Amino acid sequence: MSWSRLCWFFYIVFLSRLTNAQPNQIDSLSLLIDEVNDPISKVSLLNQRAFLLIDEELGKATRDVTEAMSIAKENGYITGIARSESITGSIHWAVGDYDRALASYFSALKDYESLGDSVGIAKIYNNLGEVNKRLGNYERSLELLKEAQMVAESITEPLTIYINLGELYTLLEAYDSAKLYFKKAAANQRILKSKSEFALTQLGFAEIYFKTDKLQAALNTAISALVSFQEDGNIRGQASSQFLLARIHFKLGNAKKSSNYFDETLKNAKAVSDRRLQMEVHKTLSEIFVKHRDFEGALEEYISYVAAKDSMISELKTAQIERLQAEYETDILLNDKSNAEMELRNRNIAILGTIMLLILSLAFVKVLISQRGRQRMINQTLEANNRKIEEQNEKIIAQSEQLLVLNENLKSMNDGLEVKIQKRTELLKKRNRTLEEYAYANAHELRAPVASILGLANLLENTQLNHKEQELLGHLKNSTTMLDDVLRSLREKLSAHSQD
Repeated sequence: MSWSRLCWFFYIVFLSRLTNAQPNQIDSLSLLIDEVNDPISKVSLLNQRAFLLIDEELGKATRDVTEAMSIAKENGYITGIARSESITGSIHWAVGDYDRALASYFSALKDYESLGDSVGIAKIYNNLGEVNKRLGNYERSLELLKEAQMVAESITEPLTIYINLGELYTLLEAYDSAKLYFKKAAANQRILKSKSEFALTQLGFAEIYFKTDKLQAALNTAISALVSFQEDGNIRGQASSQFLLARIHFKLGNAKKSSNYFDETLKNAKAVSDRRLQMEVHKTLSEIFVKHRDFEGALEEYISYVAAKDSMISELKTAQIERLQAEYETDILLNDKSNAEMELRNRNIAILGTIMLLILSLAFVKVLISQRGRQRMINQTLEANNRKIEEQNEKIIAQSEQLLVLNENLKSMNDGLEVKIQKRTELLKKRNRTLEEYAYANAHELRAPVASILGLANLLENTQLNHKEQELLGHLKNSTTMLDDVLRSLREKLSAHSQD
């Protein structure tokens, strides 16, 4: 990925989440969730907390949105379902599962369209456009963002969409169009007075200046963006600005300042657990070291890049497992609730039968008292009430038979649940095997560039090198050989595990 595209990468993904989730916000929502009884309010609060947790803990975010979805479906709350689907799409997006992200967004779009919710429709079109931008489908991304703009402009000034369109046109090197949309966004921000959003437009202009070699203008504008992000406490935005400043200073020949900004970028990227940013910084530094024949430094950065990539894969695997666990626990919860409702229904039937019997008995006594002295009528009344009691007994017997049927149905449902749990367990094992196969394939693929490095080192041995270069070359070969051994060992272990 080129530097120019990389800058956009960082703040496009999290554009709808410009500021970091504050602990006090999450804590406040947690207190409200524990206290609220209204299901509609609970769905909204759970979705809000899930959205804030995407950058903090994907597992907890998944649990919240799964619970919100379940409650919303149970109560027929379409708006809540649509919001849960949208947040689910953002979770998939955060871990790079773009196919599932698109599926969730399209489900949300269908619900918002059924509601006639223009705000929701515009947001989903925007998200779909951004996913396609990430996938490199720029033409489709432009169509979706234009659709989002058209819907949003009927309601308000679509600030976020203007910024996203500016970014896309920059990637397409249509700089005049990019500037037009950044100017629209900037004009809107002067009204809203949002420092982070203003900083995003500044960063957009800075990227254009950088790509068109207007380095001093790029430097000044990027610094302005960084200051705004700092004032707003936006760590992710600071990292984006610092990464661009590192590249600008490198191009200007300011090695020390460039190095400092690279360090600050990594520091802030780690603070917000941005694995992708860390990967790209290490990859960029590796490329720089290679160009300057610092092969030892290049190897170190490449190893860091691989480590960051492995960490991201591990995060993806963990999030997938947590999502499956949350779905499983939700199924258990729903089944327990269904059992409780059935038990309550059976109890109500028994109570109703008892009350009916009591009413008939009281009626019988009343008739006896009112008809005292009229033996014949009393006898007739007794016979009549006896028949009624017999009929009631028959009803009670019928209800008992119904209870037996209900109990059989309950047993059948429990048996079905056991089958479902078994199937989900097999699915989880299958997905784990898929992930192990993916890791095995990656270990194989990584050996190719290692082999290339070894080949390059062998070629360099045949060239005239000074003592220092020969020493570094020896280090490079030793380190690369060690890395190759590690990858071979990893591949063998994974192969042995898959055979087991």
